[in-house]
Amino acid sequence: MLRLIGLCVAGFLLCSCSGYEVEPPAPKQGRSVPLDKDMEAKVGAVMYSEYNYLSSQTAVTRAPLSYDILLNRVALPAGAVLAKANVDGDDAFCTTNPAYFGPGERRTLCLFDTKHRGVLDRFVVIGPLVSFRYDTEIPYTLQDAPTDPIGYRYELVFEGMEGSNVRIGYREFKVDLVHPADQQDLTYALKAKAPTPVSFRNVKMLINSADDNAIRYRVLSGFGS
Repeated sequence: MLRLIGLCVAGFLLCSCSGYEVEPPAPKQGRSVPLDKDMEAKVGAVMYSEYNYLSSQTAVTRAPLSYDILLNRVALPAGAVLAKANVDGDDAFCTTNPAYFGPGERRTLCLFDTKHRGVLDRFVVIGPLVSFRYDTEIPYTLQDAPTDPIGYRYELVFEGMEGSNVRIGYREFKVDLVHPADQQDLTYALKAKAPTPVSFRNVKMLINSADDNAIRYRVLSGFGS
């Protein structure tokens, strides 16, 4: 791909964009909190998680984009999921379906956050010939998109108190890392004056204290020990 040769013309940048490269999925592996360290989690928050999967970074648009270019039209709805990509050496987020429509042609659209402020402020139509970069203003949210059919994520969530009992939810995600494949509700009796040891599968924790707002604990071993 040719490097950009900038030329400002009526608010957009002329460029030679012959293509783009979508970034491949990256491995994500680890745990959410370190072992043997005092931690605190609010009600509804993840106390501990372990994960190992491949993921791609995406951008989700929070506003639509509609733009007329001569006889052609750019149309991108709010909520569109854009893939992380590289366009002539610049970071970009590109549509996975055509978003540029003209007589007899449909093309991919790539958008840029040139000021790194959570707003896609420029876009380019990808094509084999000379293209233009146009100014825009589309807020977006970054989102990880798991793409691993054998990946997993296990997590323990603090669900509050029930009398003197601590309620912890277990969530297991496999293949679909958005919706749990398995979940269980766990209850542990909290000791009054001493740390309470609890365990689930290979996870071992010490609960130092807990109330209706937060839990203070230490993870001693993880799911994989």
